[in-house]
Amino acid sequence: MTRAPERVISASLGGAGVEGLDPVLRAEAEARAPKGTAPDEQRILDEIAGAPPPDPRFVAAITEAWTAWWPPSIDLASLRVPVQAVNGEFDAPYSKTVRLERELAGFENVIIPGRTHLTTLSDSRYVDSLVDFLQRNDER
Repeated sequence: MTRAPERVISASLGGAGVEGLDPVLRAEAEARAPKGTAPDEQRILDEIAGAPPPDPRFVAAITEAWTAWWPPSIDLASLRVPVQAVNGEFDAPYSKTVRLERELAGFENVIIPGRTHLTTLSDSRYVDSLVDFLQRNDER
């Protein structure tokens, strides 16, 4: 979004956000997060538990990349496109978005009730909110 803004008309973050840099604001946002889990969370975890473990080389590569990449250095105030975040109610939705809400003029925060990080993407409300957001912002 910052490297080639002329190529971006909108952005949506699913199950993610941009971590807040101020520890006090981040702690206040984390305290707002409801505690709980989605009803189908355990079933999905049980299915994953039966899968073969990932290749250790893959895990090492992801770990190395994540360490080098996170937290992203981004000047949010410079962005001029609408941005949406979609997170589950039980996936720390406020701490992931406190910085976005504070620094982005065109930010939309969607929180899917009763969902976690694992179950938000399988909820039709995720797709519905994404499609609606893209349709409203495809004319830029």
